[in-house]
Amino acid sequence: MENSNFGDIIDNSCCLFETNLYNANGGLSNYHDVSTPSLPNYLALISGQDWGCGGYDGSPNSNTCTSNVWNSVNSNLVDRLGSVTWKGYMEGMPSTNICSGGGSGDGGTAYIVHHNPFAYFSDIATDSTRCQQVVQAGTYAGATGCSDSTPSTVGSYLIADLNGTSPPNFAWFTPNNYDNMHQCNSPRTHGDQYLSVLIPAILTTKTFENPYSRAVLILGFDENGNPPLTLVGSGVNTNYVSTSNYNHYNLLDTYITNWGLTCLVNDCGTQPLGEFFTPGAFASNQWNSNNNCGGAGSGTESISYGVLHTDELNVAGDNSHYGYCDALRGYFPWDPATLQGVALPGNVVSISSSGNFLARSLLSGSRYHLYVALYYQLTNGAIQSCNIVLDNLGCKTKSWVDAQIRVENIGGTDSAIGTQDTYDPDPLSTVNSFGYDQVDAQVPVGSSYAVVNFNVEIQFQRAAYVWGIPASTPHILKGVEIGTEGFQFNEVKVDWPQLQLTTLTNPQPTSVCYADTNYDHTINVLDLTGVGLSFGTTLGQSNYVAPRDINQDRFTNIIDLVDVGRVFSGSC
Repeated sequence: MENSNFGDIIDNSCCLFETNLYNANGGLSNYHDVSTPSLPNYLALISGQDWGCGGYDGSPNSNTCTSNVWNSVNSNLVDRLGSVTWKGYMEGMPSTNICSGGGSGDGGTAYIVHHNPFAYFSDIATDSTRCQQVVQAGTYAGATGCSDSTPSTVGSYLIADLNGTSPPNFAWFTPNNYDNMHQCNSPRTHGDQYLSVLIPAILTTKTFENPYSRAVLILGFDENGNPPLTLVGSGVNTNYVSTSNYNHYNLLDTYITNWGLTCLVNDCGTQPLGEFFTPGAFASNQWNSNNNCGGAGSGTESISYGVLHTDELNVAGDNSHYGYCDALRGYFPWDPATLQGVALPGNVVSISSSGNFLARSLLSGSRYHLYVALYYQLTNGAIQSCNIVLDNLGCKTKSWVDAQIRVENIGGTDSAIGTQDTYDPDPLSTVNSFGYDQVDAQVPVGSSYAVVNFNVEIQFQRAAYVWGIPASTPHILKGVEIGTEGFQFNEVKVDWPQLQLTTLTNPQPTSVCYADTNYDHTINVLDLTGVGLSFGTTLGQSNYVAPRDINQDRFTNIIDLVDVGRVFSGSC
């Protein structure tokens, strides 16, 4: 938005929608521009400097400062984003994109080029791929006068992308010069009405309604000294107003920090807006995420704002030699005496996790997994058991069970939900575990992956069944691993904001615990009733309850009733 200071908007009668949005979500009362007029601020927001363009609002490559911008190399946020997807939406722009000089001058429906910073960098505007990422905002080109009301079709191309399967990770939206509060006799009243239509439409898209995406909407203004800034989304603290001193460079550093990118210029060394975000579940002092990328490839891994970032790169290998990027907590069969991070509590009954699949680049013959792996120690020591159900791997002697829940992609195609497999992590027994995996989702790049209240006892029993391990074998969950693995790809990049362990006081894990839907330690009529109340529901429906889905196939049906009946009257 344009040319408004804090008092012009917040608690002003013109702008009730913005005031309510600001007070109910995350608000900055001491936020500042970095120059005047518009152009240097727009450039600063995506490049970390104003390029000496103070006092100038001209077209791309039209004077000394804009020529310096135009001829610069590796100097803007898009250059840093790499595989992080992005898109710019320009209301009123006359061309469909900025290729071949499109959008390089004022025109269309009150489109102003100096509000489109992407058009000023030649490595965006003249790049045949990048230039197609700066597009019209929607079928509605914006207001043509001050009395226009805003239709529900505002920002329709942005809304469609946010409702799609692969929304951009970073989206920029510029309204036209009527809707942005720049023109009209009462520009802020018109702009507030415009935002009261556009912003609810954004917040009700699939991207923002998905609690695992942690999508954030940031509403800002270019200049006028001390403009307000508002943050809204599932990952933002509510009813939170900060008086800390921030400016456009701090906002840019927030993007840079979030994706683990290299800073540009004046954003380097600044403080990102971290205080506004609710932290994810990953505390760096509880997980070992230090240099855990290796095997047949390389990569980077970090934790920021409680979100685990894994970026697995340049992976060669084959079916017996994987690359990996993971985080570890607890004890593991390859080094059972060494604690990774912090020990797990001894009474974990279920696990929930989520990941945002940011990017992938595959080679011929590729395979990758997004996974959560559970490691159970057989507390009475090693046993011999024989795999006869799935793969006929023969008889093995092991003292651990390694059971994965995962997304599995082979040659560019996701494996079917319910696919199971077994493996021997190391035939020479240096990795001392029976391996089992189960596909529980199909996830296209750009989407979220969620494991919801996954019962750890059920996963052990599945692995025990296919390996021929007696169901009553004593065991305890000792370790959890989360990340990506595979071979023959350039990149697989995932952000993991959540891994939650649900515990139960004084549990007594046995082979019947998986049917104890209400955790009262007895398999009884209440468990049958619970399954009946959710009968016919699938994951995502309001009356679906994960513990009542006994076999965790995301559908509560007759099989779940049979599973309860099979162990009816048992104690847990």
